[in-house]
Amino acid sequence: MLEFQAGIFKDFGGLFGNGNANNEPEEEGLISWDDNDDEPTEPSTREAFNSKWGWYIVLRKLAGGDFTKIDEIVKVPLLDCLYELVYQQEEAHVIEVEQEIENQRQKHLANIKR
Repeated sequence: MLEFQAGIFKDFGGLFGNGNANNEPEEEGLISWDDNDDEPTEPSTREAFNSKWGWYIVLRKLAGGDFTKIDEIVKVPLLDCLYELVYQQEEAHVIEVEQEIENQRQKHLANIKR
C-alpha cells in the first residue's frame, strides 16, 4: 500500500502541493515568509479556506460544482479522478497562457494605433 501511495504522490504531486508533472515550482504552503523578514506570515484567506475544505473542494470540482453528484464521484476509481484533475489543471493553465498572450497582443495593437 505504501508503494501505491508513493506512486500516487510522485505521479500526481502537483495536485497535492508537492511539485507537479511539469516540475514547476510548488505553491507556497499555509505559512510563508516575506523576502525581507525572518518571521512567517499568516496564511491568506484562500489558503486557509483550501486547508479547511481540502478534499471537499476536489470532490465538488469533479462533480462540476453540483454537490448532489458527490456520491457518484466517490464511486469512480481514484486514478480516473486524478487523471481528470490533472487534465483540468493543465487545461486551465493553457487557457491562462492563451489569455495572457491575447492580452499582450491587444496591448501591442493599442500602442501601434497611438
